[in-house]
Amino acid sequence: MKKHQSPLEASNSYSKFFNTRFGKVTGGGISCGEFAGASELVFMTVRMLSYAWPGRGPATALTDVFMEKYGGPNLDELMQNILTGKIGLNPADARLV
Repeated sequence: MKKHQSPLEASNSYSKFFNTRFGKVTGGGISCGEFAGASELVFMTVRMLSYAWPGRGPATALTDVFMEKYGGPNLDELMQNILTGKIGLNPADARLV
């Protein structure tokens, strides 16, 4: 680590842009406003499903994809199973998005 680098700059959370400008990310995910990883994609998918369920947002193709994967006959049961922990969503589910 160079003496002028912070610990974050010395970690893998530091990148150099193609035009020699530098960009920094914390690696903190959702809590730091960085929505780029697989777990964040799944988090946002559940958020969209929870908007579609009561009609606060539009239904999307993700509803059908997740119902097919987890065997729910309808969005009510899918949401109940997600919220009660009967379905264990994980970052690998980002492949469905």
